[in-house]
Amino acid sequence: SNLKDDGIRQKKPIIYKNGSCKIKTVGGDPDNDNYGAWPVCTNLLPPNPLVYSFGVGVDISFDLAMVHDFNASVFCYDPTISNESFALLNKEHNTNISFLQIGAGPSNEVIHFYKSNNPIIQSLVSTPGLKGYGANPHLTAAVHDILSITAMNQHTWVDLVKLDVEGKEFDIFLQNTDNLHLLRSLPSSQVLVEFHARLFEGGREKQVEVYRRFMEAGWELAYEDPKRLEEAIFVRVAE
Repeated sequence: SNLKDDGIRQKKPIIYKNGSCKIKTVGGDPDNDNYGAWPVCTNLLPPNPLVYSFGVGVDISFDLAMVHDFNASVFCYDPTISNESFALLNKEHNTNISFLQIGAGPSNEVIHFYKSNNPIIQSLVSTPGLKGYGANPHLTAAVHDILSITAMNQHTWVDLVKLDVEGKEFDIFLQNTDNLHLLRSLPSSQVLVEFHARLFEGGREKQVEVYRRFMEAGWELAYEDPKRLEEAIFVRVAE
């Protein structure tokens, strides 16, 4: 890969000390209700940050904006789109962005993905039997746990992790018997998550349980989207 800083990354992380998170909205399609935009704690970003972006779908405006605004190196992951589809999204052939056709999951496994019955919804889900989604798998693809991916890349620190994984976030943070180990070991300063509680019965309770586990593992909830309660930023608090 021709990504800069591609290889073992040794750097002093920026850790949040109690205080305010300077939130900036990054990316988004202005012609589509700012679809694809994400809130970021910009005061926690070092120069040339390293970003993992899980869940690309049909929009990489966030990833491109991280490159343009912060000179980031962005590693994009999505098991549900092809390399060709990603190349079409990365029209400017930005070399600070790479793509791998795998997803984030609670463990290293191959799983089924299901398609919505609504043709407008392009995102696939990995939970079978959800209302409004097909009963038969649309495709099968590999997911890996995040620590395996950082090890594979030989990255010792990732400045920002973004997760938009259509409900898989609950498996990642709640399914593992030792997911506190994941949260304590996750080598990052901030994690942005889009929660898909609306897809599940008791979804909001699951979301609050994820918040609790992050806090138990030494993180703080720095932001929650006040309107839909779907996007959240967790920041690692100094010991």
